Amino acid sequence: MTHFKRIACILIATLFGVVFSCSAQINSNTSKRKKYVYKKRTAEEKARYFTKKMVDSLTVSEGQEDSLFQMNIVVSQKFDSLKRIVNSLSKKERSAGYRSIYAYRDSCMRAILPRKEFLKFLDLEREKYERKKSKQENKKRVVKKNPIEIIPIDKPSEIRVGSPYSTCQYKFKGTSIQLPKSNWQNKYAWSLDKKFLVLIQYNFIKNDPGFLLYIIDTKMDTVKITKRIKGFVKTISVENKVIRYNKFLFDAEKSSTGTLCCYLDEEYPIIQLTED
Repeated sequence: MTHFKRIACILIATLFGVVFSCSAQINSNTSKRKKYVYKKRTAEEKARYFTKKMVDSLTVSEGQEDSLFQMNIVVSQKFDSLKRIVNSLSKKERSAGYRSIYAYRDSCMRAILPRKEFLKFLDLEREKYERKKSKQENKKRVVKKNPIEIIPIDKPSEIRVGSPYSTCQYKFKGTSIQLPKSNWQNKYAWSLDKKFLVLIQYNFIKNDPGFLLYIIDTKMDTVKITKRIKGFVKTISVENKVIRYNKFLFDAEKSSTGTLCCYLDEEYPIIQLTED
């Protein structure tokens, strides 16, 4: 056999080996998928599973373990019976059904277990419920994109030399509302659902500081402007259709004693705009 034929034979053998390996892998994956086809568990199987979880977390005797197993069979049967009719029940009826099953389980466990172990079980169940509730709440907290983009045109600058309050210019994208570009405070607030955006515009009258709140309804694409409010805004937030802000209010009389004056917490209900 020439050197060329020997190399050709090796290449062909290698090719067949790769093909066979891929085919075997595909068959293996297919068999795995078939192997894990969901099969509904019997009440006894579920009872065995939940009894083991209880025994692993509690200190029980063999007799108590057997009683827990018998109890879990009945509980599993009750859940199976409820699931068969659950679609025909109202939300209130479903909740009552589940509560009655858990009440039955707890009454049985109170009779089976020593007081210390029963209280331990209740603590574990409470922790499990809190974790589940927290997980569900985290899933609901989907971060929504801001419907209006606020783009700074320049860097914030002090409204007066040495002042902690700054002014800046903005341009806005995502709204048809014609908003002024300048004289904004470099603070604004979104409501949690992104429906409302609150902007702060300075409003000075003869050196007396004040501001206006621009409240934008992003769904309706409308804006409402509050009446003039005295002071400077330090912090601002929107919660449950209420604007909450902390403001600094200059008081000439009190400043003569050495204190410029007051930081005040105030609220402004968004619904109030429709009444102004």
